Amino acid sequence: MKIFNLKRYICFSLFFAACFQNASAGSEPIQTGDKITRGFSSASEWRFVLDQGKSRISFLLKGNTHDTKGSVTKMQCSISMLVSPDGLFSVPDVQIVINPDDIDTKNGIRNRRMKKTFLEIDKFPEIIFRATEIKKKQGQPEVYANLKATTPFPFDLGGELTLHGKTKKISLKINASFLDDRLIADGETTLDLRDFAIKNPSLLFFRVANEVLIQFHVEAVRNF
Repeated sequence: MKIFNLKRYICFSLFFAACFQNASAGSEPIQTGDKITRGFSSASEWRFVLDQGKSRISFLLKGNTHDTKGSVTKMQCSISMLVSPDGLFSVPDVQIVINPDDIDTKNGIRNRRMKKTFLEIDKFPEIIFRATEIKKKQGQPEVYANLKATTPFPFDLGGELTLHGKTKKISLKINASFLDDRLIADGETTLDLRDFAIKNPSLLFFRVANEVLIQFHVEAVRNF
């Protein structure tokens, strides 16, 4: 009787093992709602292509009589990150290059004065940001790649900004989220013109601050 039970146990075990193996072979990658995780079996590099039509960088320079606003929608941007099987990602490799001649304040005279006298674009034809570190907010989840579009993930992205021939470390405050295979990031930082040897553009009775608020909205699509 014991021998019979043992044989039956072995038969059932082999049967269930075969069924499980067949089901696994035909299964689809893991997908849960609008989460982006695909159930990687090994670390994978994610690369993103910038959506120029939906990305924008703007600045605000406060003055005593009126504020000066400007923006740029043309930029070169490369974004990639190494994502582990459990959804954690390393410091993203981010580089943004802007031609300062593309900055627009909606005023031709002001544009020419800004670019020639203050940014000196003939000498310094590029503005470059490179990411170097990432710091998540206290209490935030570790599995970044599982985030939904409805739950943005706040973090600080540290990096080096080269502007007007000077390179300084800066920190960007960012809220990021994933929607399908789209990365959406909104953020800001404040720059001091004096850190980049840019002359204060005050003129006569019109006085402006040295601090410039930079805000951005970036959307990028994952490139498989």
